[in-house]
Amino acid sequence: MSRGLAFIGFTRQVLEKKNAAADPLAQQLYYALEPPAGIHGVNRDLLVDIDETGVWMACCRRRWGHAPRGESATTHAPYNVGKKYTVILAIDTGGLICYQIADVKGTSGEMFLAFLTGGLMPCIEGTSRRLVMDNASAHKTDDVKRCIRAYGHGVTYRPPLSSDVLGSIEYAMNVIKAHLRRNWGRINEDNLPDHIVAAVCSLTPEQCRGFFEHTGH
Repeated sequence: MSRGLAFIGFTRQVLEKKNAAADPLAQQLYYALEPPAGIHGVNRDLLVDIDETGVWMACCRRRWGHAPRGESATTHAPYNVGKKYTVILAIDTGGLICYQIADVKGTSGEMFLAFLTGGLMPCIEGTSRRLVMDNASAHKTDDVKRCIRAYGHGVTYRPPLSSDVLGSIEYAMNVIKAHLRRNWGRINEDNLPDHIVAAVCSLTPEQCRGFFEHTGH
């Protein structure tokens, strides 16, 4: 199956992650220990980073409005209302692997399992890979773990509260959000999903490889 597969499924909003309470020792062990506790000895090109992010009109808005020189801007930015979407994304050093865009609130283990079986696993079959993700409960159900093992892959969970530090995928999410903000003037409630797809597909292999290198993978 080709990279960049998109399908509508289930979703949840991922809250902003904080690193203030992160354990520096746990972060060091993440690099020092062999799988499944860490990623020591794993070829960078075999890693697959996975995460979700929420997208809605308010998070796409620009901080400044547009107006002719000498005139005041009158554009109104939306508040935190309207339909919310969740993007589930998987990348490796070769670029975007697959993604899911959905408008159902909440992600259960069954929902994440659907992303794996319907999207990711067909895209990475043939070579044993090491999946890296955070400690969201949807990522850690028995069915999810069995699915990953059944397809011949392994999984390592990043230390709690460390996604912004150790997660290459976080930088990919930032690129997506920046793309949406640059195109704010053309986005509305009706075409937001199309712009999300365009933002996701704007990720390049060079960017994704740089994310893994920057986070020390």
